[in-house]
Amino acid sequence: MPTKNKQQRKGRRGQSEPLQPPKVDLSVKFRHVFRFSNSSGATNQPVAVADLLGLLAVATGATAITSIISAIKIQKLVIRTPAAAAGQVTPAVQWLGLTYENPSVMSQTALGTADPTVLVSRPPKMADSSFWITKSMTAGTTICSVSAPQNSVIDLHATLFLTNAQTLTGQTPVTYSSSGLTAGYLYFGELDKNSGSAKFIPVQVSYYG
Repeated sequence: MPTKNKQQRKGRRGQSEPLQPPKVDLSVKFRHVFRFSNSSGATNQPVAVADLLGLLAVATGATAITSIISAIKIQKLVIRTPAAAAGQVTPAVQWLGLTYENPSVMSQTALGTADPTVLVSRPPKMADSSFWITKSMTAGTTICSVSAPQNSVIDLHATLFLTNAQTLTGQTPVTYSSSGLTAGYLYFGELDKNSGSAKFIPVQVSYYG
């Protein structure tokens, strides 16, 4: 027959949930890979704060759309290029807004005319891009610039918080203008939307331009 202590230990193991409600984080936080492609060569295309916050947005009308990202943190940027023709753009990433050092340039200079290549770049320490990017930052601040030959695939790996009523207390949502939208629908944003001539277009999803 089990002893009293063994029965007590068994009872504790069988209790899978505590009696008192535990602390929970009510924020919606997750990691996501945003995929883009470019139909023409792109050289030093700027990626700004407003671009990153606008990567996920919900249409509020036919011409108005509101970001649902309250904060985003870049993990890495991956550029995969096709076999390139001679004279094509060399893939490169330049991280800007470095507080204690010069801008960092990551470039794959071994781009050939026969083989594809891949470039993986992470934000350097103490750069603006290594911290959480939020709407409290100036919308037009350039976080990085990206170069890629025609028909490259660009993957942005990031962690993000979605906006809710609590995170918007005392703040105004980030809004954008577009056309042909359907109210209530979720749309993706271009990686370099605010550059004036976007090159990096979301792949296989509905997006606003």
